[in-house]
Amino acid sequence: MAAVEYPKTPVHLSFTHSLIMGAGAFVPSGFVAGLVTWVISERIETARGILVWVALGFAFGVSFPFVTGFFIPMSTVFVEFADGSVAAGDLFVEVVDSLFRGISVAFSHGAFGVFTGMLGGVFLTLGGWAIDRINSGQSSQFQRYGPPAIAVVLAVVVVTIASFGSAEFLAKLG
Repeated sequence: MAAVEYPKTPVHLSFTHSLIMGAGAFVPSGFVAGLVTWVISERIETARGILVWVALGFAFGVSFPFVTGFFIPMSTVFVEFADGSVAAGDLFVEVVDSLFRGISVAFSHGAFGVFTGMLGGVFLTLGGWAIDRINSGQSSQFQRYGPPAIAVVLAVVVVTIASFGSAEFLAKLG
């Protein structure tokens, strides 16, 4: 993840700041992905078509920046708390205040973050479609180990790009 303020050069966030800001995106996007999984989780014998997964990826891609944008102010409060800028006694008030700011940030971040959200939607589409195809197959061993393997590979790709991508590239992604 990269931080940048105009006209400064983008730089990687510190490890602690990356964890805090990443949690602010991981929790709500995990909730959205979990909700999608729950809605479509009825067991069927045949795999869903690619168009179903494209629609789900598109819906996730559009909703992701709005949902995660809501949590950016709260993540920022925890970053400031970790830096010592916010006292422990003020943390509750700052978190509540960040929830109200999150409403407006959700819309501004959502508008500018749709491209990045769509990239996440592509990963969801590809991973969901592949896992769905494996689960509808005949091999029980492949059904058991295939989906977690696909999920781990996609997660490693995303974490590697986020961790080792150039700061300029990450800043352009959003």
